Amino acid sequence: MNNSDPCVWEICNLEIKNETGRYKATTEHPKRSPLSWLMVVFAMGAIAAVCVSLYMRAKKNLIQRYPNTANTLRDDGPCENLIESPQVFLLYARDCLPFMDAMVEFRNLLERTMDVKVFDIWDDRRREEMDANGEIWVLNNISAENTQVVVMATPISQIFENGFLSGKKRGYLEPDSRDDIFLSALHTCIRMTATHSNRCRKFMVARMNCIGCNENILTSFKPLCTIYSLPIHLDHLLSHIHNSRPLQIGVQRYEGPFRKKAEEFEKYVSMNQSYIEDIIN
Repeated sequence: MNNSDPCVWEICNLEIKNETGRYKATTEHPKRSPLSWLMVVFAMGAIAAVCVSLYMRAKKNLIQRYPNTANTLRDDGPCENLIESPQVFLLYARDCLPFMDAMVEFRNLLERTMDVKVFDIWDDRRREEMDANGEIWVLNNISAENTQVVVMATPISQIFENGFLSGKKRGYLEPDSRDDIFLSALHTCIRMTATHSNRCRKFMVARMNCIGCNENILTSFKPLCTIYSLPIHLDHLLSHIHNSRPLQIGVQRYEGPFRKKAEEFEKYVSMNQSYIEDIIN
């Protein structure tokens, strides 16, 4: 037999003579050449590569179809795939620029110091998503069991809440397409606060420390009892959200930028106490 053949037999003659003169077949097994082993290994590797490719493609398609499941597709272990990652919905009315800047830093602080995804209607990274299906997106994320909602109590939020309760609606002098999405989210939170079985864990109210901030109270959220003034009560609010989960990074590292913007907002309000008249009609 040609030795270049992938399968080379150790004994070519399968019959040998025994002591009695009779012949019997040998029990020798075929011996594979190095080339044949390489072909087997190559074939197994190709099969494994195809399986991995199919898995990654299926995972990508699932994430694209259901974005909210992205955090559940972690490969840390079999149990991780069954646990939804916690997330925070940060809800506040569109306000003056110093306030909006402070909210950006607050969102950054939450994202970078805690293992949570933060949803924010005014996050420019979600602008296209808001314009496409904002109200559905709001309802799905607020209603999710793993979502905690931080509602910022501001004079503008009070105006819109009073509009819900009295039927006298007011609006912005310069409307934004996301204003209606905020109103829908606020209305959803008001309704759920009255009916949710675990409302004190799911919903929390906060307000920025400034002149007259003690008046920033949302009537619909009074059953929650506690209002956190930021940044004074920042640690308490984070502990509420934290709920025994370990922090990813030290809070102090990202607390500074938020406190700086909070001070700028406080200063702005003290110098422009009637600024809301330039925003709301």
